[in-house]
Amino acid sequence: NIEINNILREFREILKELAKTKDDKEVKYWLAYYLWHGIG
Repeated sequence: NIEINNILREFREILKELAKTKDDKEVKYWLAYYLWHGIG
């Protein structure tokens, strides 16, 4: 599925950025956001 592949690629880019911030709350927020809006 092309749409899911695009979401996952975008998600990986966001995770790379978040990994630099080392902010667990922000990471968890974006994980929840993507799981809810991106895939669900």
